[in-house]
Amino acid sequence: VDGRGLWAGNSFLAATDSALADPAKRAVLQAYLQRLDSAQRWAYLHLDEYSRSLAQIIGFPEDAARLQFERRRLRWQALDERTLGQQQETADFYQAHGLIPQRLDVRPTFASGFAVRQASDADIR
Repeated sequence: VDGRGLWAGNSFLAATDSALADPAKRAVLQAYLQRLDSAQRWAYLHLDEYSRSLAQIIGFPEDAARLQFERRRLRWQALDERTLGQQQETADFYQAHGLIPQRLDVRPTFASGFAVRQASDADIR
């Protein structure tokens, strides 16, 4: 039993409105995103080495660390309509089940304009 297919699996980077409005800070955020993306791609292309390190860090057996990382198949991506839709569905679910008191429009909580190299399956084997 696992959670595959039960959630979108989205993760996001957060920044303050003032950081997003400052061109210098926005450039640093873009550079940080590029480094995260490069590191993620490296990990998939060097799975044995990454799995060994991950296992040591989290205290899992190496084969378990590798398996969970392979199953995640993470990719950094630019914000798109599909992702916004997934997040709106999540917020609507929370509201329908009383976890938040009123409907939340998620669109204003996201910033666009950050570029990420388009990923392919070859990038993550």
